[in-house]
Parts: sequence; C-alpha cells; structure tokens
Amino acid sequence: MTTLTLQPDETTGLDTFTDYYNATTNYATNAVLHLGDSGGWPQTALLTFSGLSAILPTAIITSATLTLYLATKGRNSTLYAYGLLRNWVESEATWNIYSTGNAWQTVGGTGALDRDAAAVGSVAISSTGAKDIDVTALVQAWVNSGRANYGFSLNEVYTSNNTYNDYVSSSGATSTQRPKLVVEYILGGQVIIWSEQ
Repeated sequence: MTTLTLQPDETTGLDTFTDYYNATTNYATNAVLHLGDSGGWPQTALLTFSGLSAILPTAIITSATLTLYLATKGRNSTLYAYGLLRNWVESEATWNIYSTGNAWQTVGGTGALDRDAAAVGSVAISSTGAKDIDVTALVQAWVNSGRANYGFSLNEVYTSNNTYNDYVSSSGATSTQRPKLVVEYILGGQVIIWSEQ
C-alpha cells in the first residue's frame, strides 16, 4: 500500500469561495472558506489538489479522504463535496464566473455543466475540528478513467439562517489545519493472459 498526502500552502494551494451578496468578488487569498447563509443563498467553496499525476493510471485507489478543518462553527449542517466540471481559476472565480469571461451555467457553480449532480461524499457538522469526507470514487475517476481533475465544489445544507461555518483554507496560518487529501493506493499493472497452443 502506498500513501500520497497532499496539503498545500498558500503558494501552491488552489481554493476560494464565492458569495451571492458579493457576486463579483474573488476570495482566493482568504484564510478561511466561508460557507453560510446569505438571505437564502449559500456560499460555495472551490478546492483543487494538484499532484495526483504522481499516481500511475494503473494504480488501484483503495481510499481517498478529503479533510477540512472547521475553525468557527455557526450552526449544525451537512457538508457535501461534488466533483467540479469547470476549469476554474483560483484568482478569478466568483459567484458569477469560473474564470474571466466565462460564466457558470448557474450562478454559484451549481449547474449541471458546472458540477456533478450527485455529491461524492458528505459529513455531518456539529462541532469544530477536522472533518473527513470519503471521496474515493471521484479520485479513482481522476486517476483511472482519464477524467479531468477540476477539484471539488463544497456546499452545506443547513436549517438555520444568518449563520456561518468557516473552514481553514490553504492560506490559513496553521499548516496542519489546511485542506488535505490523503490517497491510499496499490500499484497495479496490465494483466497478460497467455496460453500455449
């Protein structure tokens, strides 16, 4: 079993969030990924890990875990991770666009052409600290099926309004609390079946 751990800092990390009430503002350098309620319009966080190319396409992914650190809790909720379908740009993405001159199909990046319809994984939020989401199926598709790695879209489902949860971003001061992706895999290879006639 081989383990690949990705936990980039601000220089190499790619993450931001988007906000309905500040629809043209980019938050790439924010120390937190801010998810909450803005009058019924939740924010969306975008997150990509580079470095998966180190895993050979023939490898068998046994597990992949996305870990986010909740620094400030405003409410109980469920955090969902979706696979993104847009080649978004960290320093340009906003509620309205995924890169300069390119609008989301649906503002906030929740359209059928923006992200997968179904979440790859989720976790219940009831306290601060590290939160793990199983994203094995999506990472396997990136590594084994040739699907482009555009990263994750993060959203919360909640019951209370005007409250917020803040997750540490790759710009956060504490390195151990930054977003982390841990992939465990087995080195595989082509199977050749030979028979003597």
